[in-house]
Amino acid sequence: MFIQSMPATDEAERAGPFPPRAAPHRPVSFCHSQFESANHESGTLKP
Repeated sequence: MFIQSMPATDEAERAGPFPPRAAPHRPVSFCHSQFESANHESGTLKP
């Protein structure tokens, strides 16, 4: 669930439909970035 929420937040932040939501989602985005980095390194899950 948390992992699924990560890409959803990234998409929402990219679109920028909710400026006030981007602030609280900042930590989520960071987590997603780190998670993506780990996945990219492993090469298991590719975007």
